[in-house]
Amino acid sequence: MHTSVDPEIMWGLGLTPEAAAMLETAAGPGHLLRNIPPEATGWLKGDEDSPRAAWIPLKVWQNLPKSRRHECRQNTGIRRVLLLEEGDADLEVEQVLAMGFTTALRLPVSRFAVRETLLRLR
Repeated sequence: MHTSVDPEIMWGLGLTPEAAAMLETAAGPGHLLRNIPPEATGWLKGDEDSPRAAWIPLKVWQNLPKSRRHECRQNTGIRRVLLLEEGDADLEVEQVLAMGFTTALRLPVSRFAVRETLLRLR
């Protein structure tokens, strides 16, 4: 179990400030969200602070170069959660998995959905 002194790190890739705050609050104490810009590349390599979860909006994912999406899918240590925003079409489970995501959630997310997702990622 992580504490606020030793939080579990989560990454957000290009999240809006509202979505980042919503996810971090919903995850609760013991979790810290680091929201990074989509053009950053260091997160693909991972390090000792590599998170178990990376929250990535569909639009951000679709705008990444194909090579970056491929490189991201190769990093199997990070569980990616696809975030669908208003206006995004619903996706079949097979489509979500084919893109390299563990699951998908629609924004706005509930506290229950975020915590359940984090438990399943463990």
